Amino acid sequence: MRIGFYSAMTGIPWGASEYLWSEAAQLLQRRGHTIGINFQRQWRCPAPLADLRSRGSNIFWRYGPIDQVRNKLTGELPWQKRHQQWLQKFSPDFFLISAGSHTDDVSIGSVAHQMGIPFATLVHSASTRNWIEGEALERYRQTYQHAQQCYFVSQENCDILEVHLAAALPQAQVVENPLKVSLTEPLPWPDSSQPWRLACVARLGCWQKGQDLILEVLKQPQWRDRAVEVTFWGQDHGNQRQLEDLITLYGLQSQVRFGGFSSPLDIWRHSHALLLPSRYEGMPMVTAEAMMCGRIAIVTNCGRNPEWVDEGDTGFLATPTVASLAEALERAWSCRHDWQAMGVLAAQRIRERYSPDPVTAFAEKLEG
Repeated sequence: MRIGFYSAMTGIPWGASEYLWSEAAQLLQRRGHTIGINFQRQWRCPAPLADLRSRGSNIFWRYGPIDQVRNKLTGELPWQKRHQQWLQKFSPDFFLISAGSHTDDVSIGSVAHQMGIPFATLVHSASTRNWIEGEALERYRQTYQHAQQCYFVSQENCDILEVHLAAALPQAQVVENPLKVSLTEPLPWPDSSQPWRLACVARLGCWQKGQDLILEVLKQPQWRDRAVEVTFWGQDHGNQRQLEDLITLYGLQSQVRFGGFSSPLDIWRHSHALLLPSRYEGMPMVTAEAMMCGRIAIVTNCGRNPEWVDEGDTGFLATPTVASLAEALERAWSCRHDWQAMGVLAAQRIRERYSPDPVTAFAEKLEG
């Protein structure tokens, strides 16, 4: 078959939303399918795309931010023609639209429906913070209602999108992302004679990941003399300057630091717990990865977190507010000497609840 993949991601060269479809594309290519990929024009080809291209995948570079600005100035609407151009050129038997966010442009779906080309959608995150409005609503509805399958990485995301569309999606299914750890047992417990080390593993974007809430809690008097250290692991996505200045403003230099980008195994070899107060999520892979490594998760009850984290047994759940996060951290701190045993239980339960091979499972859904 000729199977296409349309990544609706914009703004960054590559992201967590790209792992599932790109690894499924590799597997389908090895199984003998012809793969075509539609991706936003980049200054440099991301490594996973370069690998797919070297193995025979067809890459179609659609317009990037510069083209969009020019088209707004000229009044042109090239997106329909560009969609038609790729669909006619590659001529897929079927293709997948992968959206990192529920507001990503999925208009190619309505064009494909008019051309009689079957497709499915995959949504990686949805929130009530950004609404689909005005004339765009009908385009989004057409895409999702005409899709053969609508895949989501959490049931919560499906529910949120149905509210945005004011329409039901009976063809919806929940799928899982591949993780960046493949352990058969938890990592050894790190040294506990040093400060208790909490890892906030996420891009530095407070609008979603909520790192600012952590600083608001740590500035409270009871945390000043506690042997706890928080490391923000991740690359800057617009808010590192504010976080640095807040750390200085609150006098938290001895308790909070930045670790940059690192691999999950390197992070969890030296950290005791995950701390991630996301304001919204799809399927937070870092939660599952931390639990796989034998670490508890102190997280907000969004996305798949409530399905994985058992309050008081394998972690602690909060809402994305300062008061709720403070309460969750207090509960965690009061039983910190039990974290190692809780982490062992977390590793056991996440393996019971997570697909052993999500890429193969997803690829087979697409083949079907």
